[in-house]
Amino acid sequence: MRVSRAYILIGIALLLLFASCGQRQQAKHLAEQFVEQNASDPSKLHITNFGKLDSTRLLNDSIIEAMRRLPAPIYKTGIAYPSLPAPGKLLLIRMNYEYEGEQWSNTFYFDEGLTQVVAFK
Repeated sequence: MRVSRAYILIGIALLLLFASCGQRQQAKHLAEQFVEQNASDPSKLHITNFGKLDSTRLLNDSIIEAMRRLPAPIYKTGIAYPSLPAPGKLLLIRMNYEYEGEQWSNTFYFDEGLTQVVAFK
């Protein structure tokens, strides 16, 4: 009886591990798409790595709006963002990259369903 419980727990842990890997891949894909669409010159940008996928509940609408207005040197102006998500958890991932020989990084914030970039800094 104990052995079967151990196998069930291991199976659940593996499922959770694979699910989180899939979410990280989706977040990386969304960040790459965002950069491709909104960088001034995406051909000069080389992504070096991504951090781990994390979450936060600390951002409210005013902070998100402020991040959206921050100047971003290598990005186009007037980036079109989706409407603000419902209050709650946001997912985030940090992207490190090289642009014209300099090291840069941005943190991208996503809605909980990982369907869109909500803001970045």
